[in-house]
Amino acid sequence: DRTALAEGMTGGMVWDAGLVLSRYLAWYLEPGSWAGKRLLELGSGTGLVGLCAAELGASVTLTDLESMCPHLERHICHPNVNVLPLTWGEALPENILNTNFHVVLGSDLAYNDDSTTRLAKTLAQLCTSDTIVILTHRRRAEAEDRFFGLLDKWFECNESQLEPEITEGSPNVEVWSLVRRAGVLGPDPNPCLLYTSPSPRDS
Repeated sequence: DRTALAEGMTGGMVWDAGLVLSRYLAWYLEPGSWAGKRLLELGSGTGLVGLCAAELGASVTLTDLESMCPHLERHICHPNVNVLPLTWGEALPENILNTNFHVVLGSDLAYNDDSTTRLAKTLAQLCTSDTIVILTHRRRAEAEDRFFGLLDKWFECNESQLEPEITEGSPNVEVWSLVRRAGVLGPDPNPCLLYTSPSPRDS
């Protein structure tokens, strides 16, 4: 999206982690295998990953900052895809909070150390122990290590072993599967408590 790029938005182009996640889905899943599944993509950017999931039969909700949503809506035309704004670290909007998502996807989300705490909190709010969570990222800085350290409170994180074809031309991109720890309370939904020691609540 040239307009988004001109405005300095990182979501205006397809990054390697998004390509790898799209290939990963196409490699391991058959068309229609996610039929009936409700899926949410975090930080959707161009929407490539979400569109791949829609082709697998999922009902897809693409999310990004409110400023990015018009760019997504302008380019996405698929009967199984809708677009919603979502700001990490804030209380989940009702239309997201009230939806039980079977799958949550994200690619290259942890590159900015300023947002990793908010991102981890949002993931913990979104997911139950039954949620399939798949994240890809290019390991490039300490921010990713801190992000997975934050996730460890709420998730078991396992790196996937990939076929070489999946990462061809996209070096140092990793795919991780997350499982929400059963019985571990979620973060307090009050954004004012984000950087304190919140009183946990059931997610």
